Amino acid sequence: MSEVYLVVSRTDGSVVHVAFQTYMRSPVTPGGPWRAAVGGGWERDASDVNIEFDLARFNRSWSQLGDPVMVSWRRLTLAEHEMFNQNRNHRDALEDVNGVLRHNMVKARELHRSLIRHSNGAKFLTIDREWVDAFAKGDKQTADAVEAQRQAMRDVVDDPRIEAAQTIEELLAVVPL
Repeated sequence: MSEVYLVVSRTDGSVVHVAFQTYMRSPVTPGGPWRAAVGGGWERDASDVNIEFDLARFNRSWSQLGDPVMVSWRRLTLAEHEMFNQNRNHRDALEDVNGVLRHNMVKARELHRSLIRHSNGAKFLTIDREWVDAFAKGDKQTADAVEAQRQAMRDVVDDPRIEAAQTIEELLAVVPL
């Protein structure tokens, strides 16, 4: 295996998915804990010390950028690692609570609403142009029909099924992305 998957919990409750590399190819020694691997390349152990060294570098970068910093980390199971690949649009709602990786549904609902608004943005601009054209021509019937479409796009984020959703799958059933 050339990667060990980690989850880093940060001060704002967010999590970061990290792939800790245990093997690499390089024409020169990368230094530190890396050693020559049989058959070429370089390898290192996925020891807690090596992982914490890499995470400390990430943490310094986050701190310098003003981002939330690390509170804790742990190794992920393969199934937990796959959670970051499933429903990628909603992975910013993941959190690690008492060693259990799960979606914070309050965050997931708001993220889903934001994603809906974003995906509707270009469509809204198109029908907004249709409304302006119809209004400028004095075509009230067309302008009213287009306004009904615009209002439906505004209202979709207020669908009560979004607030009632208890899983990401339920959110996607309301408005697929």
